[in-house]
Amino acid sequence: MSVPSRHRPGPPADVRPGTPRPLRSAAPGGDAVLDRWLPPLLKVLAVVLLCGWCYSPATKGTWLWDDDQAVTQNPIAQGPFSFRKIWVSPVGDAFRAMTTQVLHKLGYGPPPPPPAPVAFGEADYWPLTQTGFWTEWHLFGPDSAGYHVVNTALHAVGALLLWRLMTVMRLPGGWFAALLFAVHPLAVESVTWVSELKNVLSLPFMLLAAIHFVRADDRVTGADGAAARPGWWVDYAISLVCFLMAMFAKTSVVMLPPALLLYVWWKRNWIGLADLVRTAPYFLISLVYGLITIYFQHGRAIGTETILVGGFWSRLAMASLAVPFYLGKVFLPYGLMPIYPRWEIDVPKLWHFLPLPVFAGLAAWCWVNRQTWGRHVLFAIGFFVLMLLPILGFITISYMRITWVADHFVYAPMIGPLMLAAAAAAAWAQRLEPRDRLVAAGGAAALVGILAIGSFRYSFAWSDEEPMWTYTLLRHAVPCRQADCTEPRVNGWWGSRGTRHYHPCRLTHCGCWQANSRLGARKYSQGKLDEAFFHFSESTRLRPDLAETHNNYGNALASKGRIDEALAEFRKAAEIQPQIMVFQNNLAMTCMQSGRVEEAKQVFAKMLAQWPQDPTLHNNYAFALHRTGDAQGAIASLQRALSIKPDYEEAKKNLATIREELAKTQSAVGLPLPAARPEAGAPAAERPTQGGPVSPTMAPPSPTLGPPPLPGATSLPLSTPR
Repeated sequence: MSVPSRHRPGPPADVRPGTPRPLRSAAPGGDAVLDRWLPPLLKVLAVVLLCGWCYSPATKGTWLWDDDQAVTQNPIAQGPFSFRKIWVSPVGDAFRAMTTQVLHKLGYGPPPPPPAPVAFGEADYWPLTQTGFWTEWHLFGPDSAGYHVVNTALHAVGALLLWRLMTVMRLPGGWFAALLFAVHPLAVESVTWVSELKNVLSLPFMLLAAIHFVRADDRVTGADGAAARPGWWVDYAISLVCFLMAMFAKTSVVMLPPALLLYVWWKRNWIGLADLVRTAPYFLISLVYGLITIYFQHGRAIGTETILVGGFWSRLAMASLAVPFYLGKVFLPYGLMPIYPRWEIDVPKLWHFLPLPVFAGLAAWCWVNRQTWGRHVLFAIGFFVLMLLPILGFITISYMRITWVADHFVYAPMIGPLMLAAAAAAAWAQRLEPRDRLVAAGGAAALVGILAIGSFRYSFAWSDEEPMWTYTLLRHAVPCRQADCTEPRVNGWWGSRGTRHYHPCRLTHCGCWQANSRLGARKYSQGKLDEAFFHFSESTRLRPDLAETHNNYGNALASKGRIDEALAEFRKAAEIQPQIMVFQNNLAMTCMQSGRVEEAKQVFAKMLAQWPQDPTLHNNYAFALHRTGDAQGAIASLQRALSIKPDYEEAKKNLATIREELAKTQSAVGLPLPAARPEAGAPAAERPTQGGPVSPTMAPPSPTLGPPPLPGATSLPLSTPR
């Protein structure tokens, strides 16, 4: 409260008029403002700089894993912005499909159609993330550096918001928790992988939703049980909007509503009816969006593929092992890898369930001590388990075809244990003597430094596909135990010092099919066919149930001239996943190259029954018909292709070539030439075009989770020997 001017005190008695005043009096309160804001700004700068340094190796890297599906081959991200395509159409299609399926099960209406091939960027409904990819593509184009900078910046924002959340919750150690989260090696996968924009984008919105919920709750009930204050609904509305935006980025935050109720219990030791009413809109958003996500996972990301997870007991065993696994990685981030080995839980063993009674006993102990320290532990670990619940195995998700656990799954849940550890450390440090506090601060700084160095080193593995998958294979490999093997192992590989090659004994010891498949694709693109053949054969041996492993192995066999074996692999791929166009196309094109024209024609006919509106298929089918002597059928198929795509230049050339050949043949025998009638709906397509050799067109590959199938035979002209 300001003092009236007539009562303001004059200068001190010992200051004579005309004496120069100290400099700080020239700007009243200037030093106070500086003293107030400088330490927080320096702390913010420390978090930002540490984030920038820890993940800098990946900034100079390239695209990884399924970044092609997210960005580089995503027509939605690269085309003109369409609010309808990104935000409206996917959920509308999902609603219609779910309605048709429900009505059919109730006995009304026809059965739902089989799942259509999914285009890149359409396997999930994350419209905010899709909008982010669209924005990044139009800012940075194909240069991945800008995408990595955005991910790093969003991660730093998430760390700072974690600090803010602990401040509004009146918990000590907020800055320490922000530092731990900023440099934690578990965050490397989410920050350095461009596709995980969804993770680093959803977390800040989730934290903002939590911050404003805490503020609204304080205004409604009072921070310390005081009377309610006006204006709580503003924070409440902001919280709801932020939660909705977090869900639009990624639905991994779907369990925030029960976590908010857990916070209410932690704060007041009970949950009232008013609390249930206030959290009801959050639960409604989670329910609706959760059902949409399940539909997209099963109807698009998984489709008709069968992911072998097991029954209830196998899933319970997975959850029992996953929770302590993730908790251990939070507190001891050692042995991290892009893909972890899958636990053998098809037939669960008794020890798989051992963590369940252990956790139940610890929870009971915390409950008995809930009036003191137990309440804090229950809140932090309860938040951790709740946020993990959707990915513990009870619901089948597409990533389970690769492994059961992943670092990016624990990106948001790990803030619970980190908050607990930071708050406990800060509360303990406050009880120390000033000299001992310096020692404790040094220990905290050393811990942050160790984590930062670990993240910096691990980021190199995520800078490029080759080091990433080599790193993974080295950690999946087991020393060769064959008695007659005399080859030494150097840095995880068999070979003499300074060299690196693949020992045959390793065929039985390398257990990561995805790493072999991806690294094989990289070697294949580099022309290192022998190394590619090794990795493709390994991935097929490890996962003979997957179409993409057979497809890639078929390409490797074809590159060695083993066409009959390659055809067998392509047939298996097409049999396992007939709804993926590229698998059938590889089979058809390889049949054409090997002279099996009739089989190729049959495969193209089956493909056209599934995708009748694909002009590329009509062009390739015309090529097969032309090879079997059916010129009229080829012309009809090409006309159909041009009616679908009037500017299809290759189909125009093929049509002109076939007509020229047909004209020469009919002219030689004295038959009248057929009139070249344009196809209805495409008059411009039938203008005379200079012909050339009749050639097929490669169909664009359909997406699969993990490596996209190699184009293989479809990328080579049919006249080129394999």
